[in-house]
Amino acid sequence: MTFDTKLDDKQIKVDLSVTNLADVLQYCKPKEQLVLLKKFGLSTKGQEIPLQRIGQEFNMTRERARQIESQALMRFRRLIVGNDKYLNLIEQATKILDEHGGLLLEADLIKKVHASDVGEFTAPEIKLILMSDFTITHLRRNKLLHKSFYMDPLYETLISIISADIVNHFTTQEQSSDMVEYIEILKKTYSAKYPNVQYLKQNHFYMHLFGAIRDVSTFDGKV
Repeated sequence: MTFDTKLDDKQIKVDLSVTNLADVLQYCKPKEQLVLLKKFGLSTKGQEIPLQRIGQEFNMTRERARQIESQALMRFRRLIVGNDKYLNLIEQATKILDEHGGLLLEADLIKKVHASDVGEFTAPEIKLILMSDFTITHLRRNKLLHKSFYMDPLYETLISIISADIVNHFTTQEQSSDMVEYIEILKKTYSAKYPNVQYLKQNHFYMHLFGAIRDVSTFDGKV
């Protein structure tokens, strides 16, 4: 581990070839370190602890725990930015997302990145790195969608609008649709509405969106 200083994380240089990623967190503030270790399962054998429980444990609100998580992710990124192993992982994840329509379930992207040649990072470490990056955005689980990752020019409001329309379509129709035919309808509709979002012209986007929507499933060529 090579550090120029222990006081200013903007000047810290971390050699990940000889450093466990969890060790980098020692140079975050104590509460930041604890929140990241627990939130990403780095200290609990991969079992993630929800922010609400973390807040209760440290006598703070969930919102305060979320703020600390956000600050910690920013500091963590500054600690490892410019490192080749970090950059290679982000580059690989970006390539995978782009090849799959710009959107993938959280677990699917982590699995694909883990299977690629990005070093000895564990699944929790991969998630931590992905969530600290600016080019890849994490979509938290909500009433409509499972946890996912996506890239610009996609954005959460747009993904939610399309997802809500899809759910409404099947709620109204009350029967399945042929996947290929339905995707063609969706492509025509949304690529016309949002011509600058190239992923809306790709079959892969809609196929992976179906998997991300909690109330939609696919089977035997049907949605």
